Amino acid sequence: MRAIPIILTGSWFLLSACADPLYLMHEEYSLEGDEELYLGGGCQEVSDAVMSGTGVGGEGPDYALTMTASDDSVRVVVTDQNGDTLEERTYDEQFLSSGEPDSFVVRRDGMGFLRLKFWGGTTCEPPREPD
Repeated sequence: MRAIPIILTGSWFLLSACADPLYLMHEEYSLEGDEELYLGGGCQEVSDAVMSGTGVGGEGPDYALTMTASDDSVRVVVTDQNGDTLEERTYDEQFLSSGEPDSFVVRRDGMGFLRLKFWGGTTCEPPREPD
C-alpha cells in the first residue's frame, strides 16, 4: 500500500486507497447511589458527515448524546434537556485505532448521574441488551 502525503490548509494528510474502516463504540450507564444500570450502547462507523444521537428518560429524554463524524475523528457532545452542553469530546484516529476506553460521568437533571464509555476499533462490536 502506498501513502501519499498532501499539504492541505497547513496540515499533512496521508491518503490510502485500502484503509480499514474505523468504528466508535459506546455504552451508557445510569448511576443512582451505589447502583449502575446499563442503558444501552451502539457502534458507529467513522466516515464523513455521519451523525447519530441517543437519549433516554421518563416523559422525554433528559439528555442527548450526539456523535458527528468527520474524516478520521468523531465529535461527541452530551447535552441536557435544555440543550446545555454537559460534556464534549473529540476522538481522533489514534484513539479510534487504539481500542483503549475513555469513560466519563455527567450529572443528569434530577436523575443522578450518567456514565458514558467510548472505545474504537476496526470492527463493529454490537451493543449488548440493556439490563
